[in-house]
Amino acid sequence: MTSNFSGTQFTMHDYRIDKSKKSNKKKNNEPIHELGVVMYETNLTGRVPNSLRALVPRWDEQYMDTEQTSKLMERWQTIKAHTVLEKRKLSDKLLRRKKTKAQETKYSAVEQVEQAQLLILETKKPEWSDKLNAWTLNFNGRVKQPSKRNFMLVIQQDDQTLVSEFGSKKPLLRFGKISKDRYALDFSYPLSPVQAMGIALTTFAQKLMVT
Repeated sequence: MTSNFSGTQFTMHDYRIDKSKKSNKKKNNEPIHELGVVMYETNLTGRVPNSLRALVPRWDEQYMDTEQTSKLMERWQTIKAHTVLEKRKLSDKLLRRKKTKAQETKYSAVEQVEQAQLLILETKKPEWSDKLNAWTLNFNGRVKQPSKRNFMLVIQQDDQTLVSEFGSKKPLLRFGKISKDRYALDFSYPLSPVQAMGIALTTFAQKLMVT
């Protein structure tokens, strides 16, 4: 796993051996194969719980034997750009007719390449308890102690297709403190054990821009 300088972005790599001569190479001549990206929102004051987003390729046997044609962050940026264009298209007919047609085709073409579906997970928002004077999440008894590392991940709520498949509130990953040196990690499909463990481990890493 690698991280950026500020500690707000972590990338999980799979250094598998690939003998293909037509490999999609990076600058260091290694084929691109990423198991996930974890992004933290900047939080210097610590007044609110830490928030993170995870980008993970959906498990697919055919995909796992096929090289990635682009990095996960590049795919996410493409999806975001396409979403922005769609919103502009709906709100501005002139922009739709003159500018978006060529760009939209470009962005769609990138995602038409056969790759594993990119899943976007986000932290479930905690609720403030006046009684406890603290932020709370319902871990159904799996977490025993408060900690800034406690969190849950759900499917990004604006993706209606995946929300209908996995549920809007159902946690796909739960991580929290049980005792001084013990933590509970629960996860379910579509996350793999390696992806779930990697996401959880980022909570222990040094982060300059996150409390």
